[in-house]
Amino acid sequence: MIKKTSILTIYLFVTTITAILDPISIFPLSIFGFKLSIFRLLVCLLISVSILALPRTIRLLVLLKNPAYISVLIWLSFCLLSNLWSQDLEASIKQSLILITLIVLLTIAGLLEIVRKSDLVIGIIFILSIIMAIIEQLTGFRFDASRQWDFRWELTSFYINPAHLGCSLALMFPFVLNISINSKKKIVGILWISMMILMLFVILRTGSKGAILTIILEIFIILVLSLKKIKFRKERIYLFLSILLILITSTLYLFKTDILPEIIKDKIKQLTYIYRYSDMITQYSYRSRLSVWEAGIDFAKEYPISGWGIGLSDKLMNIYSYERFTVSMHNIWIQTILEVGIIGVVLLFAAYLLTLIKLIGSRVDRKDMSFSPHFVGLLGFLPVSVTVGSLYTFYLFWILWGFSIAYIQRTKINTVCRMFDLKYC
Repeated sequence: MIKKTSILTIYLFVTTITAILDPISIFPLSIFGFKLSIFRLLVCLLISVSILALPRTIRLLVLLKNPAYISVLIWLSFCLLSNLWSQDLEASIKQSLILITLIVLLTIAGLLEIVRKSDLVIGIIFILSIIMAIIEQLTGFRFDASRQWDFRWELTSFYINPAHLGCSLALMFPFVLNISINSKKKIVGILWISMMILMLFVILRTGSKGAILTIILEIFIILVLSLKKIKFRKERIYLFLSILLILITSTLYLFKTDILPEIIKDKIKQLTYIYRYSDMITQYSYRSRLSVWEAGIDFAKEYPISGWGIGLSDKLMNIYSYERFTVSMHNIWIQTILEVGIIGVVLLFAAYLLTLIKLIGSRVDRKDMSFSPHFVGLLGFLPVSVTVGSLYTFYLFWILWGFSIAYIQRTKINTVCRMFDLKYC
């Protein structure tokens, strides 16, 4: 029994990690337009085994008693239902298969949170992201996964573009900070702080304004929440903030010298535009996003209630963006309203908002936790949601959402703990 359940835990863990590596592990073959990868094959195998062992699977899915999880399934059902009125059935079926794998990923993440493996998952993804970004910085090596080779000066790591890398790191920041604060060994905490300093450099090199806004929002929320609790290791969060202040001051000084490379100076200058709208609207990235947002809203007006059908946003943007700016919507809410209409976007936002509300009211809290990284990270998704290209390619959000939903239900885990044979749950 122990051997079987430990294998299950490892399988779910590996599947979650491979989700983040999905862009660089896609095979040169597909089934009905559905591209295969290591992650997607692992999910297909998991679904097959789950169906064969349905009674055991149902016992594991304690998340079905969670209203936030049920609201996600309701939104999923409506998205799948949109195949009935889709303007391109083939594209919708392909996107439906991708969405199903993402909901499975959310569920897997929830189970890993229940068995207290979320910190380990985040830690490994965070370290891998930083290491590959630094390798790219030093060697110029870039995976073929990157869809935007015109951004040759930005870092992408193994993500599809710089924004995905920057925003993923930003959403992981609360979890990594919490790991650092609550590490029993000071040296481990300091090492994590060093990794977060590298994280700030990598985010700067991605040039993602959404990631910068997210970090600022998260730090503000963390400080507000932490002030209400006295019993936590203050020195580490103070150390991180002190180093951050020193870095900002040093950067401002070096900005006036010839020490900093021009590419770094240019990135810092561009990032300051988020506070000056008159300068920001002159930037290519902003103008291109504004252009596709306006086009997306115009398309959505044609089928405002139920949308064009799931998966149609990419096709419509490819038509619109021919010889123009960008082929991605770069706004999850406009993408959703275009594909599944007002009904779909309301259901998605309701599920997201319900998770936040449940996190606020949750009494399942770790004794050593000065703030809830789940709440901070999920709330930090708001700036990210109007930055990343697509809802279906930003895997970290689905992992984080799964963690958050399961964290709400920490008091109802006896069944799962018995299945995983974890006595400490």
